[in-house]
Amino acid sequence: MRGIYGEADFRPGRTWLVRAKYDFVDLDHKQAGLAQERYTIESTWTPVPFADIMLSLRRVVPEDAIDENQVLLQWHFYY
Repeated sequence: MRGIYGEADFRPGRTWLVRAKYDFVDLDHKQAGLAQERYTIESTWTPVPFADIMLSLRRVVPEDAIDENQVLLQWHFYY
């Protein structure tokens, strides 16, 4: 198994966080078709303490299938 992961974060203000991620995984490097890459850009907005809203755009590039685009909207309310 082989893999790599990288992440860069930028906080333009107290309530915003912008993040870029890259990850690669190859479940068996001796066998073709098991590798995939994933590119992600996401932003988290914290309008008030203990409440987060995140929007994530992701592109998955598998070795043996067509590319896939994903959108994720997620919210957390802590108490």
